[in-house]
Amino acid sequence: MYIPRLTGGNQLTIGDASGDPLPRTPEFSGNVGLSYDHKMGDESRLFASTNLYGTDAVFWAPGARVKTGGYGVLNATLGYAFPRDVFSIEAFGRNLTDTRYANYVVPSANADRTSYAQPLTYGVRFSVHY
Repeated sequence: MYIPRLTGGNQLTIGDASGDPLPRTPEFSGNVGLSYDHKMGDESRLFASTNLYGTDAVFWAPGARVKTGGYGVLNATLGYAFPRDVFSIEAFGRNLTDTRYANYVVPSANADRTSYAQPLTYGVRFSVHY
């Protein structure tokens, strides 16, 4: 199969991509999540969840010229829902290990552009359910 590909010096050429890894397709990626929800006697609830996402290296262009390494991201939430679920409050954390990873990469003939995902983010959320 012949496809356009970037080669040394960021020049676009036509070449054989047989055997090259597929762009944006890691060999492995997966999610593992746990959640807990406990109803208490007064009809309130205590809840928690955590999620771990992991991936192998990603090639962003044909020819395997642009590559980002594998990474893992851990997220978690801990919350309390008041009786009858009218109000809830929760603490959350995203990217708890503060892993720096590319959200996306745009290879081009002029320069490659990379956008990175958010670093460690945390906060408190108050919700009203009606």
